[in-house]
Amino acid sequence: MEGLGLPYVIGPALGLGVPGILFVVWYFGQKAQDKTLLAYREDTKDILSTIATQILTLQQEHRNEILKLQVNHQEQVRAILADYKADMVEQRRRYDNNVLLVKNYQELCSNLKDIVILNSSGFQKLADDINRKCAALREAKL
Repeated sequence: MEGLGLPYVIGPALGLGVPGILFVVWYFGQKAQDKTLLAYREDTKDILSTIATQILTLQQEHRNEILKLQVNHQEQVRAILADYKADMVEQRRRYDNNVLLVKNYQELCSNLKDIVILNSSGFQKLADDINRKCAALREAKL
């Protein structure tokens, strides 16, 4: 009936009466609705296909961005660890220098102790000599 024109369908439908006219109107309305529904489905399919393609593209871009961020993060961690290692080497060097400084300071203190002891003993001998000579001079004056 789709290929038939409206005058060829209305003539026999008028012979069927009101139910026949209602059937013809319903039938052509249904055909138009089916065409609209088919066009809607095709449009929806095209839209969904486009959206799916966009989603896949965005997912790939997101994956690439994540990979870039991971590489950047790894580089930052490597740089931080390299800085930390350099700081630890510097700290070790300073510790070793401090140990050497303490040893040298202890040696210096030991040498100064010996000098102080020698000076004290020299001053004690000098004081004893002065006391003896002064005592001898005092006795000589008396």
